[in-house]
Amino acid sequence: MGVKLHDLITSTRVDFHNLKGKILAVDAPNIIMSLLNFTARNLSSETSNLFFDRTQRVINHLYGILYRLKFFYSKNIFPIFCFDGVVSELKRCITKDQLNDYRFTKKRYKESMKTHNTRLARQLALSQEFFWPYIIEESKELLGLLGVPYIESPASAESQCASLVKEGIACFSNSQDYDSLLFGCPKVIRNLSKSHRKKIHGKWIYKKIIPVII
Repeated sequence: MGVKLHDLITSTRVDFHNLKGKILAVDAPNIIMSLLNFTARNLSSETSNLFFDRTQRVINHLYGILYRLKFFYSKNIFPIFCFDGVVSELKRCITKDQLNDYRFTKKRYKESMKTHNTRLARQLALSQEFFWPYIIEESKELLGLLGVPYIESPASAESQCASLVKEGIACFSNSQDYDSLLFGCPKVIRNLSKSHRKKIHGKWIYKKIIPVII
């Protein structure tokens, strides 16, 4: 995950008009994480880069997905979102209790909302056990309600993206990571964003980017 190959690959700049009518296999976890990092600062919140709804849950990903879909469709680009499936045996020793932890924390979260304990609800919503699994779950729900196709992959999302491109179902894999290349993906597109800028991790600084194809 997140393999560093930038010194080994070459890329070509691509204009949006060349992507008209193309189908993209989107590495959903990777893109959703980048949308979370990009969201504008909310100065009224103690966690300044996150937005919350009245149930104390983060909603950055919902805004991000809606804006990204609007961008895709405005350019006549058609996405298929791919999500991670079964965790590999190599990761299982670390992640084996994640699902149970999420279910337990989700139950506590619902109980805190019933008792109007919003402080505890926010604490649980931001916990490691709840935060990311909930975001992935709700992202799938939003895509389904909007009629946007998504796939729960048999294994990793990157391998599913690579498979869709190799089989000719999609034209490109869309991810900021290089993992799809390791699964034999013939074409990967990066930096596909309307804003043409990327947030530097851990800072409120942005750098200019251009869409490129590998």
